Amino acid sequence: MYVIANKIRYQIVKLFLVACIITLETAVSADEVPEMCEGPYETMFYNAGVATGQNLVDMAWNMIDDCDKIEYFESVIVSLLERLAPPENASLTVLCRYAGYAKGIMSRIDDIYTGCEVICYNEGMIIGELAAIAYCEISLQLGGLDTADQFIRMPVQMCGFNFEFGCDIKFMSLTFEYTNIYGSCEQYTWYGDYFEVWDQVRNNQCAYGIEDPSPVEPPEEKDG
Repeated sequence: MYVIANKIRYQIVKLFLVACIITLETAVSADEVPEMCEGPYETMFYNAGVATGQNLVDMAWNMIDDCDKIEYFESVIVSLLERLAPPENASLTVLCRYAGYAKGIMSRIDDIYTGCEVICYNEGMIIGELAAIAYCEISLQLGGLDTADQFIRMPVQMCGFNFEFGCDIKFMSLTFEYTNIYGSCEQYTWYGDYFEVWDQVRNNQCAYGIEDPSPVEPPEEKDG
């Protein structure tokens, strides 16, 4: 199951409720006009808000269009919705238009996040497959590998999480089942004596970002 952007959902839902609760506490179906906006003029303003919210998200995303910057995109959209917030004692039509903004924005956010999750996950799967093939081919020909330096993975957000998840899953599953003329790679996974090197290769090759090692201080020169 892919990661859901709870942060931006929370912010948008919170601001959406400001518009709804001011007038009437009511449950709103995802596919229905809110009860408070069922009048002809209110519905017109609500639908106009939905279309405007969708267009604003599309324009903002077209300018960024980078799944690595999805968290920045979040901040842009939340800031946008805050600026669109209705004033105190706003009319019902204004509140309905704002509720439409929130609905339109949320519908587009779902599409964008789902698309980025899939893109980042698939990129990880490709890297995991390439790493698994290389690891198995070399291990089978040389009779196993030695451990090297363990990379420290940097903290990741939405895209990095999905990349690493897809890469880890593909690397593990393919190395378990990989065979060639030299035999089965399974003996060089956690089932054999090479768990440490196998796990290290998985960690290093599937890292979305690597933390720089701490600088080594030069030894102090002794007097005399």
